[in-house]
Amino acid sequence: MDATLSILDAAGAQLAYDEIEIGEKVYLAGNTAGISPEAWDTIRRNKVFLKAPITTPQGVGYKSLNVSTRKFLGLYAYIRPCFSLHPYVSKKHPKMDLVIILHLTTYREALLFDNGKISSAVRGQQVEISS
Repeated sequence: MDATLSILDAAGAQLAYDEIEIGEKVYLAGNTAGISPEAWDTIRRNKVFLKAPITTPQGVGYKSLNVSTRKFLGLYAYIRPCFSLHPYVSKKHPKMDLVIILHLTTYREALLFDNGKISSAVRGQQVEISS
């Protein structure tokens, strides 16, 4: 987190931060959700949430804070656009741009290629999907 904030500051981002405590310290203090209602209020008020990796303690009775956060914020997919750096970086497919979508409730991945063909990989099996 410190490295990310240093980069934002060095880039001249005019940001003010509201820090909230989440994760292992909150779990171990007796909150089985790993986040306090006041922290959710801060996220709701700011409409921005920059988080570092979160540790969920091992054992029964702890909710995954990453899953709770995705549900609370209504996040249902990671969308990761990837693009070729050709001719600066030599690649096997220099003109192929790609978008990877991971659906967070079924963990199904869809790979969208620049030619419009959509392919989905589920647990190592390749399945063709028509769009």
